[in-house]
Amino acid sequence: MRARILVVASPTIDIVGASRRPGGPGLYAAATASFMGCRVEVLGPLGLEGAHVVAEAYRLFGAELLGPLAPGCPYVFHHSYTPEGSRASLILCRPPPLGPEALGYARGGYDALQVSPVGCEVPPAMAPLLASAIGAGVSAIDLQGYERCWGLRPPLHGYALIHASTDDTQTPPDPPPAGAIVYTMGARGGVIITRRGSRSLPKPPRLHPDPTGAGDILVTATLCIHLTEGVDLEDSVVKAVSYVPDILDHINNVIPSPRADG
Repeated sequence: MRARILVVASPTIDIVGASRRPGGPGLYAAATASFMGCRVEVLGPLGLEGAHVVAEAYRLFGAELLGPLAPGCPYVFHHSYTPEGSRASLILCRPPPLGPEALGYARGGYDALQVSPVGCEVPPAMAPLLASAIGAGVSAIDLQGYERCWGLRPPLHGYALIHASTDDTQTPPDPPPAGAIVYTMGARGGVIITRRGSRSLPKPPRLHPDPTGAGDILVTATLCIHLTEGVDLEDSVVKAVSYVPDILDHINNVIPSPRADG
């Protein structure tokens, strides 16, 4: 049986340069899972406008969208990058956030939970509720949406792996008593921080011209390695770094990138 990961995040449309295509942490997680032998289900608001295009992209990687459907637009992001790989993101459109009733869409029996809001879709108070209600073997959370939208960090109890990056915050959060912070710095690598101390992450083996989704890929690859190989989470993060450029290539090979003006 393949390991099952529930990813809580909104499917998106990403605009990078002249390209416009489906994206979102669930899609990057699905691509990673298909590459590494895991399976992903995605819980997040899917805007009705263009929903068929988004859903088809997720199906290409074997991911199942659980919903809920939301009226109007999906999340639409415009991403831009510096030559050093730092990112600036602008939200152009977004559906309403999830409420506690969204837990009814999850099916249970998950090996891992990955909470990766890209914007405002998972309110801070829902983070610990998700960790306790889903009851997965291991839980991870990405702080990008909280920093980008809410301007505050959610309660982190129940999460063994917390990801933050220099794209969204200049200072890593303090690690909880039983968790590890993975703080990534683009081409400069990153650091793993626990209450016991810190260790450096290696730099990516090569830079990718469009690194959109690299952080989400790193988190999912870490969970897949941990679940399928029995490697502890910290060592799984270090090993996962080497997969990121190849999985970004995998996404670009599978999903076409039509021009943003077309």
